[in-house]
Amino acid sequence: VAIGYHNLAVVQLKLQLPDLACKNSQNARRLARLCLSYSNRYIHVFQYTHEIAIADIKWELARKRAEELTAEQLQFIKDLSESLFSPSSEVEAAEA
Repeated sequence: VAIGYHNLAVVQLKLQLPDLACKNSQNARRLARLCLSYSNRYIHVFQYTHEIAIADIKWELARKRAEELTAEQLQFIKDLSESLFSPSSEVEAAEA
């Protein structure tokens, strides 16, 4: 399933949909970490794809002013920020 999320993220990056790619690459990373015994060899690839998706989002946001962002884009940024900087992440709890 993690590989499926990752492949979907790669396709979405190709289609220039970095916000969706970021969500799916994050899901791939989360699932891979929950199943380390099987997916350990893929985690670095999932991480690389996620970093590319984040870089694409940064580039896209740098081109726009805040007034030009849609409500959906602003909500996505808020959700992503909360999940990235959450002190009690589900992944961290599973790793402990």
